[in-house]
Amino acid sequence: MLHRPKRIDIHDLWISEADDAYTAPIVRPVSSACSEFSDVAAHVMKWMTRQPAVGEESLTDWLLYELSERISWIHYRKFTRYAESRETGADWEWWFVATDGAIGARVQAKKVVDGDDQYRGLAHTSRSGLQIELLLESARSRSLLPLYASYYAPKSTPQVRCGARTPPGRAEGVFIGDAQLVYTSFIQAGRKSVAATDLVSDSNPLACFVCCPLTLGRGPGQRMWEFFTSYYPAAVQVALGESPSAELGRPHPPTYVLSLLETQSVEGVDDQFERQYSEALADVNGLVIFDLREATTG
Repeated sequence: MLHRPKRIDIHDLWISEADDAYTAPIVRPVSSACSEFSDVAAHVMKWMTRQPAVGEESLTDWLLYELSERISWIHYRKFTRYAESRETGADWEWWFVATDGAIGARVQAKKVVDGDDQYRGLAHTSRSGLQIELLLESARSRSLLPLYASYYAPKSTPQVRCGARTPPGRAEGVFIGDAQLVYTSFIQAGRKSVAATDLVSDSNPLACFVCCPLTLGRGPGQRMWEFFTSYYPAAVQVALGESPSAELGRPHPPTYVLSLLETQSVEGVDDQFERQYSEALADVNGLVIFDLREATTG
């Protein structure tokens, strides 16, 4: 189980650019992964700009595959069976595996378009019910974080939760939000118009997961604990459930996560993997793992 690190003020960790033309704090890279994440997110933005009709599933599959190709400690498995996650509302399951514990999440992904009312997408209903409610219930029942991924090609640099912006000339097209906060802010109170900037302002760029100053120092599991509790507190509460003494994360990841990590490559995982873990993974389209044990050594 992950131990709670000493609480710190996240604002003390930002490093400002001494440039009158750009005074907002910027994120300091902690590894080569930071630039890789930014490059991939920039490509998503470019893709959406040039081909506005590109689908969410195509963007998700390319995003996760490309990250796994570029970064050795990221592992991605897209399942061959067709599924739309009707039972849980989740598009992929996400695990952060460290020597001191593991944290899991369920993620719902949506395209966000400037000028459109986002409420309809947020309140999308499948045969089993409101998609975001299914996501929250699925995460709660499994003690996982419910997250919301927005694919967005903003016309200008958007404001995000962390208070930082990408450096000039760097575009971001993938933003990760707190699904419980999204639900509370935009769905629970009833029908209202939701602008793209409203939705993204409650998110952080995907690159923050490896570029954020909160990931400096301490063990990798503790770093992710601090990151999630600072920026995704409502999602953390969903994962913790009703127990006041609960800790975010678990001592070990599920068996299916370990099974994927034990293979030499994704190509080495055959259909037996899906058959063996079909019940546990029946309602997600993919599994992505950040093996932080590898990240600390390279």
